[in-house]
Amino acid sequence: MKLLRDDEVPTPPSVQSYQETQWSGLFVGLGLFVAATAVIVWPLMAGAWESPWLFSLSCLGALIIMLIARYAFRTFFASRRPGNWRLRWASGGLYLRYRSYLNDRFPAGTPTVLYLTGREVGWLKARKETLVTPDDKGTWSFSRKHHWLEIGLRNVDTTPIREALSNEAKLRNSRGGRINDFPLSVTRDGTLRLQLNWPKAAAHLLRLNYTVVLPEESRSLGFDNMSQAEQEDHVLALAEAGDTFAAIKAAREVYGFDLRVAKEFVEELQGRTDTVGPGPTTP
Repeated sequence: MKLLRDDEVPTPPSVQSYQETQWSGLFVGLGLFVAATAVIVWPLMAGAWESPWLFSLSCLGALIIMLIARYAFRTFFASRRPGNWRLRWASGGLYLRYRSYLNDRFPAGTPTVLYLTGREVGWLKARKETLVTPDDKGTWSFSRKHHWLEIGLRNVDTTPIREALSNEAKLRNSRGGRINDFPLSVTRDGTLRLQLNWPKAAAHLLRLNYTVVLPEESRSLGFDNMSQAEQEDHVLALAEAGDTFAAIKAAREVYGFDLRVAKEFVEELQGRTDTVGPGPTTP
């Protein structure tokens, strides 16, 4: 295991790359652009120009929609940059880029890539999982889909990558901000999880280099089917993804906490992984 900067990673054709384009950002941006246009045009056609306050209100609504569309377009164009690959491989090993393509303004010169030799990779698995979380009264539930490529390691100390992910989560861009998107995480048992929209395709491309590839698994889980460690992992995964609300609701469902205690539990769980290091270290 070795941590590398972007400029230390070999470039094609010696290394093959797997890069995903966030087409959803393009489609959502176009849809919002059409909606913003309609918000302005429709009131004008209905005679809103005779009412200045109504016209101003429609312009304000269109502006808000356009700001959201701008963010959607940004995700699309950011994912298209040549340097924003997620996975590279060669006969010698794997390169996993753990810096999100949305945080391209972070300071240069810091490690952004995890390199694993072929001997350190034990197995690969394409995983698609749906986590179902009901509300407190059981009247409704919401589900969240997770897609990732799991990488099992052979007798590898994961402390360096845990520390690197913790440092990555603390970085800020030149404007003092960050987007909480973490492509790579480490489970309690030391398995690496790389977020990919098409993990099965990535695993298929790696077959020539790594023959121990397990079949894709697809399952729908409720918390009743999980062990305590799995329950905590999923609560923590929701918090790491920036969905604190979902993490708190999950904690209430699993343990029966009230809102205050559930919030404290999520914060304590994140703090425990930062200090002790049994699980993912990204917030």
